[in-house]
Amino acid sequence: MTRLRSKRSGGQAARAAAAKAGWFSCAELAALKLPGLPATNRGVAAYAQREGWDRATDDSGAPMRRRRKGRGGGWEYSVRLLPPDAQLALRLKQNDPMAKLIQSSRAEAAVLHGELRAEIRRGRKLLAALTAVNDLIADGREVR
Repeated sequence: MTRLRSKRSGGQAARAAAAKAGWFSCAELAALKLPGLPATNRGVAAYAQREGWDRATDDSGAPMRRRRKGRGGGWEYSVRLLPPDAQLALRLKQNDPMAKLIQSSRAEAAVLHGELRAEIRRGRKLLAALTAVNDLIADGREVR
């Protein structure tokens, strides 16, 4: 009886399982080249140290890092520790259906933010004009 072999090597299978569970090592994060994260293992490790990932806990107080199982050991970090842009990029790479919705919502929010800033500028100009008119009236000058 022949045994079928998986097309993935042991390391690839472990990485895939970690990805599904939402935990990544520094090397895995570096290999993904996510926005806002360094592209080297050492860079990601330094970033994790700077950002305090080793002390981070979730809402229930559970640590957001864990010992990596398998050869080499080390640490794995929860995907929730990643910057928002990196989380979105990761979700897009994993073909998460919600990622496209999030991406389009962010684009729409950026457009609305631009429109809001324009309205704020117009409002400030109007306020300056009304303040000038008010000052003229307060000085007893006639406003035409």
